Amino acid sequence: MKSHTLDLCAKREQFIKSYDCEKAHRTSNMVDRLMKFIDRVCFDAQYFHGTDNSAEQHVRAMALLWNFCPSSPATITKYHGQICPAERLNGKRYADNWLENLLVSASMNDERWGDQQKVL
Repeated sequence: MKSHTLDLCAKREQFIKSYDCEKAHRTSNMVDRLMKFIDRVCFDAQYFHGTDNSAEQHVRAMALLWNFCPSSPATITKYHGQICPAERLNGKRYADNWLENLLVSASMNDERWGDQQKVL
């Protein structure tokens, strides 16, 4: 325990820099929550059996579900009635049903990008 504490003390200068930014997040809680979800999904599917492409498609499908499934009532209230992360990002809801929103967004074929090249 003492060695871990001393290791943290040795990194004090790095921590102090992060506190210079008032609005910076102090923890990676939001990222950790997403990564735990993906890890749980991958564990439940016994990780990846098959090709790299099938593994990528699996993770992309889970990301779509995460982005379009309704948030908790407290989160919806916090974001003034916006139901899911995709709605908060796009600023609009196409239908009241989350699955319809997913289908409409997926059917747009990147039309919202116009002539710009999409960056992933």
